[in-house]
Amino acid sequence: MVRPCQADAIGQWVDGKVTHKPWKSTYTYIKVGDTRYTVMENVVVRQVYKKNGAEYKKYIPLKQIRTGNEVLMLVEGNRVYQIEKLQL
Repeated sequence: MVRPCQADAIGQWVDGKVTHKPWKSTYTYIKVGDTRYTVMENVVVRQVYKKNGAEYKKYIPLKQIRTGNEVLMLVEGNRVYQIEKLQL
């Protein structure tokens, strides 16, 4: 599903299930649904979780994104600039 993004952000938000965890070749890639994306070097990766009814986000390493995770990603074309691992 594609969601509109904030005016100050680049690209668009895309959500889905990780079908291939991040892997390194010439670049770092991740596959969500049927689409392969290139993970940019300065990607921001956060885990989103709820506690006592409030939503929190904490920074995590890219290696914590695994096949089967639900993610929300800020993308421009096939380039990923931000990944949020959803645990709501």
